[in-house]
Amino acid sequence: RGDEACSPLAVDQLGLDILAGFRRKVFGLLLVQIAVIWGLAAAIARTPFMLGRNMLDHSKEDKIELFCDYCMAFAVLILCVISLAVVSHFRYRWPRCSIALSIFTVNVSTFLGIVCGPNVLLGMGMALGAMVLVALPTCIRFKDRMIQVFPVGTFVA
Repeated sequence: RGDEACSPLAVDQLGLDILAGFRRKVFGLLLVQIAVIWGLAAAIARTPFMLGRNMLDHSKEDKIELFCDYCMAFAVLILCVISLAVVSHFRYRWPRCSIALSIFTVNVSTFLGIVCGPNVLLGMGMALGAMVLVALPTCIRFKDRMIQVFPVGTFVA
């Protein structure tokens, strides 16, 4: 049937209790991932190297140093994309997937630490708060209904 794109084994076809449990697991893992990235990025942003270098500060007199900062941030961003591709490649092979995800987490934390600097606490705190605002209403079952994630995510964004 070309017009229907549902599988009898899809999570949304297995009942509301299973769907609610699946959403709780997914959002729980996302919240843990955000918290770990938040902590690592804050630690990286506060290293003596990062504080002394004043990364991506446009008031620097030496424009070559600012260009080097941009190159460093871009190189770490490329590492993030590559490590995400590796996570995608190993997504069904444990423990390789966990190792690749750990490397991706460190890369993303490094990128956020470089780009956001000391403001990383505020930015990641807002992301964590938004995730909680999306997770709370969409993980609760209301009798025979559940709120869809997309409208809540759109409203929160």
